[in-house]
Amino acid sequence: MVEQKENLVRKRDGALEPLDYDKIHKMLEWCSNGLNVSVSETAISANIKIVNKISSRDIQQTLIKSAAEKISPEMPDYDIFAGRLLMIDMRKQVYQDIKPTPFLEYIKNHVDRKLYSSDILKKYTEEEITELGTFLDYDNDMNRGYASVVQLESKYLIKDVKDKDILLEMPQETFMIIPMVIFADENANGNGNRMNLVIDFYSALKNDEISLPTPIISGVRTQLKMFSSCCKIKMGDTAESILATEYATSLMTSQRAGIGIDMGLVRGVLAPVKQGTVKHTGALPILKAIESVSKQFTQNSLRTGATV
Repeated sequence: MVEQKENLVRKRDGALEPLDYDKIHKMLEWCSNGLNVSVSETAISANIKIVNKISSRDIQQTLIKSAAEKISPEMPDYDIFAGRLLMIDMRKQVYQDIKPTPFLEYIKNHVDRKLYSSDILKKYTEEEITELGTFLDYDNDMNRGYASVVQLESKYLIKDVKDKDILLEMPQETFMIIPMVIFADENANGNGNRMNLVIDFYSALKNDEISLPTPIISGVRTQLKMFSSCCKIKMGDTAESILATEYATSLMTSQRAGIGIDMGLVRGVLAPVKQGTVKHTGALPILKAIESVSKQFTQNSLRTGATV
């Protein structure tokens, strides 16, 4: 009789340990709390895909996929279940734990890594930051649908592109830090209402009552600040204007803005240029050049520039 070898799992720190199915089951039970989902079916479906020396993150991704595949109109709770499983993976990447990092420590760590602007610590006292941390609603994270969590994780939260796209921040802290930056100078007006403005704006963000453009939600707290979501450019029909438009397109894309270009002044193909000594190439070659330069930079390290 052939002895079946025990599967090993590679932890996030690289160490190998025996695969503990009880640990996985407890985590699934915790994520399923209050939901009409089957932990056993999710685990059984995932177990088919688990191999020896699989990483703990790959196990989590397998469980996420197993739950997400069961989302249907008849079983809507799997949407929240899959979202919670993904949120656990995100927490382990950012906090190195399921338990959140204290807000002040979180901000200091990100400022030290040059991820966040140091202005945050200059314009808010440690007491103010600690107080704002008491308003963070981590239950909100655990009650988001799978699609909502994927949208945040894949498009708006900052990742370390040098280290296998490891996530660097979490939704609730991001929702709080955005208004902290926006209203940082509000107390300079003498009204002393800054903390209330930050908390109200945070509440609106976490409850999806307002939507922010990409440059703000993905970058306003960083060293690269950009408040304009779209940049409109009117192109003239001269070499100088066409080249200036290409430069502006590249520059604004690198600053996370989408681009809209008015080419109404560009003459058609074969139109006379320079007193009839040159024939115009028309709009198509110019459009191709604009499309090319808009792809030289990304809007947020995830997608290339958007042009209209």
